[in-house]
Amino acid sequence: MSLQRILDLRPDLVVIAGMVPRGYEEALHWRWDTPDALVKGYVDLIRPLRNEGLRVAVILDNPYPTFSVPDCVQRRSPASPECQVARTAVDDPLQRAADQVPGVEVMDISDYLCRQEICPAVIGNVLVYRDNHLTNTFAKSLAPVLSRKLRL
Repeated sequence: MSLQRILDLRPDLVVIAGMVPRGYEEALHWRWDTPDALVKGYVDLIRPLRNEGLRVAVILDNPYPTFSVPDCVQRRSPASPECQVARTAVDDPLQRAADQVPGVEVMDISDYLCRQEICPAVIGNVLVYRDNHLTNTFAKSLAPVLSRKLRL
């Protein structure tokens, strides 16, 4: 069991990230019986880690593109409004789970992806999305931000 392995390893930090239900449904066709079922699953994972004194950080889901960003950029241009991803407020189960377990650190990287309500397709000459994931190159550009926020 993964949880027991983590508890046995006693790492300095456990980082948890996941998609919001819409992302799981669209990308993987995964569904839960109720919206609270995913929250409960996260709480059931996080609470034992915190109860054992482990440091836990969650990274909230990034804005989810509803189209192929690379295809759009190739057909149009990186600055094309059609290629921008909307920054919309979402009910993130990881946030809700973190709110139920004291001491969990929460990181929202949306401010690094978006300007107000728009998330550009390209930032600093780097393509941001490859599908519903960040490109490897863009993710690497976030390393200093995450390192600072996680105090590594």
